[in-house]
Amino acid sequence: MKIRGVLFAIAAAGMVPVAAMAQWSDNFDSYSPGTINGQGGWQGWDGNPAFAGTVTSALALSAPNSQQINSASDSVHLYSGVSTGMWTYTAKQYIPSSFTGSTYFILLNTYNDGGPYDWSVELQFLGGTGQIVDDLRASNPVTFVRDAWAEIRIDFDLTANTISQFYNGSLIASGTWTTGTPSVLNLAAVDLFGGTGTDVYYDDMRLIPAPASAALMGLAGLLSARRRRN
Repeated sequence: MKIRGVLFAIAAAGMVPVAAMAQWSDNFDSYSPGTINGQGGWQGWDGNPAFAGTVTSALALSAPNSQQINSASDSVHLYSGVSTGMWTYTAKQYIPSSFTGSTYFILLNTYNDGGPYDWSVELQFLGGTGQIVDDLRASNPVTFVRDAWAEIRIDFDLTANTISQFYNGSLIASGTWTTGTPSVLNLAAVDLFGGTGTDVYYDDMRLIPAPASAALMGLAGLLSARRRRN
């Protein structure tokens, strides 16, 4: 390919909107009220329906539904094919003013019903202190908001083995994606674990390639198409 063609392909790849290349997203709006088990790939921990979250219209960022999590919840969604490159995982979370106990947002690099499991993200939201703690790394003191939707954002690079975790734009912690044996460079599942906490809500969850990865993916597609035409 001539240099001009390469430059054009790179420019075109850079213009590909990241949102158009979303790996996965969920706003729960097409689901039936009640247990989320079996809807959109959601299940309870270890395949137990009793642990699944609840689809509710009581609160929503994008109407009409969100997923409700409480102390009985251990709600899991599995992923595949996310084992290299840079990614961003976002979730909108609502913690009521009446919240007590602790609740968790978790990403696992290894998950199978019945095990084995391994954790790369374990953010604990503490009702007593109003702060967020990274259970796997040293974390900065970040206070969560109540009675408002807030963004949890996880930026991770499965090639470089790095991770940074944010709440409403504030850095909670950073480090390596792997946290010890048998950690692997892979995203296997999200787990919305209620712990001892009262009701919290999640909406508008997304997993997307980070901009640099999206551009490279777009470039690869353009180059592949060009080779086929040639």
